[in-house]
Amino acid sequence: MSDSCSDVAGPVELGQNASAWCLAKMDPTWWRCPPSRTGTCTVGAFMHEREFRAFVSIAELGRMDQAAQALGYSQPAVSYQIKCLEQSLGTELFVRDSTGSRLTREGRMILPSARAMLALYDSIKSVVAA
Repeated sequence: MSDSCSDVAGPVELGQNASAWCLAKMDPTWWRCPPSRTGTCTVGAFMHEREFRAFVSIAELGRMDQAAQALGYSQPAVSYQIKCLEQSLGTELFVRDSTGSRLTREGRMILPSARAMLALYDSIKSVVAA
């Protein structure tokens, strides 16, 4: 497994923190970045827009594979985003089974805030783009 990810100037060698760097830099190829060697999220307590978009999409569609397709990501990438968000928040957000993913009590509690945060984020991006 390579410890690098794509950068505008080309591949960047990053060692064990490649995933964290790719996520922090909002690299569009972040899902190809290697996970940490421990198999845990390396971004600490940071939460990212992509994680919340995945969370809201899964909540609305009820399935990780459908959410991944809607977002243009792979299913493992969406699973990783949710894993990192759950670690950052310190709670499980979904109950997963063969029929899909259902929100936990905690997931239902944060869904309105996640939607509001994404709406605010989109509003900020539109103001900056204008």
